[in-house]
Amino acid sequence: LTHTCPERIANLIDKVFPEKDPTRGLLTEIENRTTFKKWYFGHWHNDMKLDEKFRMLYDKKMILGE
Repeated sequence: LTHTCPERIANLIDKVFPEKDPTRGLLTEIENRTTFKKWYFGHWHNDMKLDEKFRMLYDKKMILGE
């Protein structure tokens, strides 16, 4: 559970106005060095499933792990 997400996921969202955020580089390192089932973040204030692991949450309520 993080505020933003790794760079490759952020690039899927920020196609028109890409935002430079140094935190994304660190999160990319964490993504590459760890094994995880789900990653939740909410920086864009929207609800969206990006792939099987990454989920942007804002208003949606869910049990983590779904």
